[in-house]
Amino acid sequence: MEGKEKPKRIVIVEDSQEIREIYEMKLQSGGYEVLTAKDGELGESLIKKERPDLVLLDIMLPKKDGYDIMKDMKTGGAGEIPVIVISNLSSKEDALEAKKLGAVDYFIKADLTPADVLWKVDMFFKNNKPNSLIKFPNPPAL
Repeated sequence: MEGKEKPKRIVIVEDSQEIREIYEMKLQSGGYEVLTAKDGELGESLIKKERPDLVLLDIMLPKKDGYDIMKDMKTGGAGEIPVIVISNLSSKEDALEAKKLGAVDYFIKADLTPADVLWKVDMFFKNNKPNSLIKFPNPPAL
């Protein structure tokens, strides 16, 4: 068989079943392999086991929050897996904390349609870089 590229694998860690299922269906329609978890403990276990190409991570989760998952990914050998945070936490401080912990992007859930999520994931893989509407501050010039 000729080299058909294996679909990118994405783990969605989201406690809202409705949102999780909508994102899953939309990303699958875009050709992605999608695995989901409904809480932080299951999500972290799935990330470690499956080693996905990308994680879509909520912050406010039962059992273990998204910040703790990102901390453990950094120290537990999964820090190279890119994380895009999709959360209802909308303060600049939350976005900066996520960035400090290694998130490549941060989006406000209420601002995104499922089509937006698919587009942002497509652009991430196409450009292999973030495409956030939230601009993280640049470090001061020396």
